[in-house]
Amino acid sequence: MAQTLKVAVVGMGHGRSHVRVFNEYIERSEVILVCDAVEARAKAAAEELGIPRWTARYADVLDNKDVDLVAVCTPCHLHGRHALAALDHGKHVMVEVPMENQSLEILWKIVYMAERRNLKVQMDNQHRWMAPAVHARRLLQEGKLGDPYYIETEYVHDIESITVRKDGFPTFRWGLGELAQGTINAGGGIYAVDTARWFSGEQFVEVFGFGNKKNMPYRQVNDHEVALFRTGSGSIARVVCSKGPKRPTIEYFAVYGTKGTLETSGRLPHPAEGPGLYGCFVGEDYHGDTYSWMYQMSVQGDRPAAAAVPRQGMRKISVPPLVVEPEMAQRVGHGGTEYLSDLDLVHAILEDRQPPCNVYEAARSCAAAIAAVQSITEGRPVRIPDIADRSDAIKKFGPLPTAPLTSDEL
Repeated sequence: MAQTLKVAVVGMGHGRSHVRVFNEYIERSEVILVCDAVEARAKAAAEELGIPRWTARYADVLDNKDVDLVAVCTPCHLHGRHALAALDHGKHVMVEVPMENQSLEILWKIVYMAERRNLKVQMDNQHRWMAPAVHARRLLQEGKLGDPYYIETEYVHDIESITVRKDGFPTFRWGLGELAQGTINAGGGIYAVDTARWFSGEQFVEVFGFGNKKNMPYRQVNDHEVALFRTGSGSIARVVCSKGPKRPTIEYFAVYGTKGTLETSGRLPHPAEGPGLYGCFVGEDYHGDTYSWMYQMSVQGDRPAAAAVPRQGMRKISVPPLVVEPEMAQRVGHGGTEYLSDLDLVHAILEDRQPPCNVYEAARSCAAAIAAVQSITEGRPVRIPDIADRSDAIKKFGPLPTAPLTSDEL
């Protein structure tokens, strides 16, 4: 493997951010080709970002022998087929959420092809690199919350304004002439599903969901969906994705454990200390009797001041900041988390190890979301397939005898 990875970025919407990251902020990667189905957008992006080649044909990306890594930033319903095609052509893959949201068959093929070719796949769920989520996960791993038994994640965003581009043309989110962007199985919905499963530390085994489309009925998909997931140990996760609400955006999570609770602010009453991560833990002057103590330290009853006993509500948790330059965070968006995700992938490829949100992790969350949509559609609970991480076995056996075969031969 070359010491500098040659990258092609496909989809010049948010894909421009990944071009900047790979080309300007990661020393061991270089973007050599950009692609967009609309030729004018591909050409304009190449000229703006200083990329030597551009194309409107994905086949050109696949046939380019110099490309080591393909960054898939196309509409959500195309991610799976684009990721699979890149793997078929021997290329590593960065794919924005979701990795695949329509078909379990395609999802399994992506897993199998990554295994056959020993190729790395990273699904870019920005929440896995955001400071509050990273710190919450760390506290869970340290046992600070005990055994997590209930998790809530929410992605609430009125997307109506972004169903139309600035140039007046509809985006894929609208669904004119193509599949509209889904709710819980696409975009922010996968953020919420994957983050909930990541916090649980387990695979989801069953789901029951409901949905409606009262805010944007002109689209062919629900704009509001709620799903209850169950893990193998019996923990429960409630995931809400709403893409047409008449309220400001909120990305909320809460984790309830046997020894404590964590949550992001965003629920009333508004914390006096400002937004951030809040928690309470057994053994730290914990008291949880009334709602009035939720975000504050107070004193018990009307005892004399000298006999006052502190009661600990939900106190603000100090969260280590992301190691990201402010200028870069502003240029690439999402607080610069794309940089952290892409950097992890580049290092994983060069060091021949699995990246954090690898093909197995991505497949588990995408399978859960696909099952959630099936449950919502059919009005019944749906089982979610088990997806084992076989990366150690693959490395043990070396190149598989099926490595030269393509996904058509699965």
